[in-house]
Amino acid sequence: MTWVPVRGCGVRARILLLVAAMAALLVACSDDSFVPEPLDDSAEPSQDVVDSGAPDSVIDPSTTELDIDPDALRDGPVSAEIAAQVTTWFNEFLDTRDRYLLGKATLDEVARYTSDRVLLAQLPELQSVYLELLSLQNIVATKEFASFTNPENMTATRGRIIFDDCTEVQSLSVLDIVGFKWVDQQITVAEDGTGWSIILVDVLHDGEPFTSGLGCAPESFRTRAAAVTQAVMEEFRGYQQDPTTFGDDSFDEFDDRAVRDVFAGAVEQQLSEGISVVSPEELRYTPVGLNVPGSLLGWAVVVDVCSYRPEGLLYQLDGSDEIIEDTTIEPGFSLGYRVTTLLDQVSEDISATDQILLVEVTGEDCW
Repeated sequence: MTWVPVRGCGVRARILLLVAAMAALLVACSDDSFVPEPLDDSAEPSQDVVDSGAPDSVIDPSTTELDIDPDALRDGPVSAEIAAQVTTWFNEFLDTRDRYLLGKATLDEVARYTSDRVLLAQLPELQSVYLELLSLQNIVATKEFASFTNPENMTATRGRIIFDDCTEVQSLSVLDIVGFKWVDQQITVAEDGTGWSIILVDVLHDGEPFTSGLGCAPESFRTRAAAVTQAVMEEFRGYQQDPTTFGDDSFDEFDDRAVRDVFAGAVEQQLSEGISVVSPEELRYTPVGLNVPGSLLGWAVVVDVCSYRPEGLLYQLDGSDEIIEDTTIEPGFSLGYRVTTLLDQVSEDISATDQILLVEVTGEDCW
C-alpha cells in the first residue's frame, strides 16, 4: 500500500489534514439519516455500517473465505460468478477495516482478509490517531465509516486475481457531517496455501484534494460526464452546420459564461461571414478521472475529447453551392480538448443538472 504523505507531516498531522480536506467534500446530514448507500448507482447493493460490539468480537470464518480453485483459474478476465464472489468478499474486508479503525474490530479480523504487511503495520497507528481524536470529541473526529468497492478490469494472472478499484469512502463526523472521497487503488488477491488473501493494496490516488493528479471516478460518474460532454460537442457541431439555429438559450450546459462565450463566439463569427461547415466530423470521448480539488460543489469529472476531420474543413456560402476549403486544416486533422464537467450532487429521486465547467485545448494529432 502506497501512501502519498504531506511533506514534513507525521501520521497525526496527516490524518488531521485528510479529515479537514474531506470535510470540504461533504453533505450536511443528521446522525439518524446516515444509512450509507453507494453513490455510484452501478455499485453493489448497500452495506450498512454495523456496530460489531466489543473489539474482540469474532466474525464467522465462512464469510472470510473465497471458494475459488486457483488451479482452475485461466489467465484473462474472470467469470461473472468469480467477480461477484470477490466483490462481496472485498466489501467485507473494507467493512472490517473501517470497523477496526474505530476500535470495533481486531487486527486479527482484518488479517483474515489480508497479508499485506505494509497495510497491517500502518493500521494500528492510524487507529490510534482516529480513536484519540474521537475520545477528545475533536471537531474533525470520525465516528463512522462506510466503504464500497467499485471493481473493474478483474483478471486472473498466474493464479492471482488483480482488479482496479475506485473505492467509495463515506465518513460521519462527530458534528454529524457526511464526507465522501474516492480512492483509486489496485488490488492483488492470491491463494497462499491456507486460503485466499489480499497480498497487495496499491493506492494510486488517495482521493485527497492536496494529492497531485486526477483521482478516480466510478462508472456512473464517467457515464454522466461523457453524456453531458457529448451533448455540448454535438450541439456545437449542429450550430456549425447551421448557424441560424443558434440562439440566446443555446449552450445552457455551461456553468461559466466566459467558457460559453468562446463557443458562442465561433458560431457568431460563422453567422457574420455567412458560412456553414459541410465536412464531416468524428468525435471520441474518454473519461479520465476526477478533479478532486474542483469537486466542492459537484463532482468535477474530466473527459478527453478528440475531434477528427477526415476531409479537412469545408465551408459552404449561404445561398450558394460553392464549397470553400480551409487550406490550414488538412484532411485527417484532429484536435484534442480536455473538458471538466460538474456533475450535480443529487439523490436518485431528483433529476441531475450536469454542466460543463471548463474546456481546454490539449493539442493536435489525438486521433
